[in-house]
Amino acid sequence: MLSDDEAWIAAGLCLARGAPLDAEGATRAAAWVAAAAAEDLRGPPAGVVADLGAALTDPRVDLGAASRAPPALMRALAEYEAALLGRLLTDPHRPALRDALAGLAPPARPAALAVITHFLVERLGLTAPGPRAASARALARRPGAEILAMGRAALADDPGLRADLVARYADLSRAARRTRPLLSAAEVETLRHFEALRGAGDRHALAQVAACAERLEVALPRRPPPRATPAGHAPDALADADTFPMGGYAALSTRGGLESLVPSELAYLEPGAPIDPFKVRWAQGELLHYSRDESVHHRPRRRLALVLAADLHGARVMDPGGAAQRLIWALATAVAGARAWVRWLGDHELEVRVRIERPAEGDPLAGERRLLALLLDARRDVVQVDDARTPFAADVVVRIGAAPSSTHAGPQLAVIERDAAAWIDAARELLTAAI
Repeated sequence: MLSDDEAWIAAGLCLARGAPLDAEGATRAAAWVAAAAAEDLRGPPAGVVADLGAALTDPRVDLGAASRAPPALMRALAEYEAALLGRLLTDPHRPALRDALAGLAPPARPAALAVITHFLVERLGLTAPGPRAASARALARRPGAEILAMGRAALADDPGLRADLVARYADLSRAARRTRPLLSAAEVETLRHFEALRGAGDRHALAQVAACAERLEVALPRRPPPRATPAGHAPDALADADTFPMGGYAALSTRGGLESLVPSELAYLEPGAPIDPFKVRWAQGELLHYSRDESVHHRPRRRLALVLAADLHGARVMDPGGAAQRLIWALATAVAGARAWVRWLGDHELEVRVRIERPAEGDPLAGERRLLALLLDARRDVVQVDDARTPFAADVVVRIGAAPSSTHAGPQLAVIERDAAAWIDAARELLTAAI
């Protein structure tokens, strides 16, 4: 005998639109729903969780193969497909999410999918309660074929359940039409580092930093700001990482050695002839040779540092309209800045240090340092995160602190009360000033 929650889940799984569920698919989707119920007390219909799982595990999802449902439900499902599911399948973040989920160990994937479901519920602003976690776990222990049979029976026999599902799907569609976008870089970064994160607190902090960093990166220029070369500048061995010729042969000339001789000149050779045209052309300097491009390319060396002051541990406050704590904005500025510098100075021999200062006693920002190391791990060949205790001779040092420093000569940003728009403007000015 199914409980009300189990019947609600089983019926919802029968409405999955990604593809008709077989027994194996129902077992897998029931495990996803159980993990989602343990993550969040709110929840969309179980079919939505199954669709999200299919979108992130199957590169091809065929909506045309979806199972049929009663007419009222079919109308609600059609709106859901247009407002939410279709957009999820075409979201630009979906391939990265699918790759990140595939990179996790199989036992961790249901919990990771539950976290993505939680992010989606938060973004849509859903408030309707989901099934109890105990009921979801009980249903997940049943065979897949039994789950589908009980779900179809519940849909056919319970008009109240059908009406509830129609209302849930209608609310979901309305919320999706109001929400832009559905997925973001926060979900991608969370899945990439899911196994390294220590619980919900770390996931929430990393997601906030990733979301703010994404907003900052969109506001930063795609190309580096113009930078005038000082008058009389002459490259030297310390300022340049390397010097090498630009290319190979660039033109034809009548000067050069045998190694650069144009091969067609050998057609003038007439061995044994009284007068050899080849020797005549050589004597008169008329043989054609390839000439090299002698211009030289200098690859400059740049070393940049972005320092987060130790006093930022007191910046765990949120301003009106700030969208996140001041500390989160400071961390996001460091992430967006390091990525932008790598993009802008891609033709340089570049080394970037993101330095979170560690006071003489204690280490209140140790967790934040670890989160930044995770977010910048993809560019660890160029960007390193440390505690500012090792020497690093930087060309430019950018500082972010709770208060301005009178001893810092380079660009700096004080973490004061600002709304999100003001933060983005201040961060853009700070990061471009370092270039």
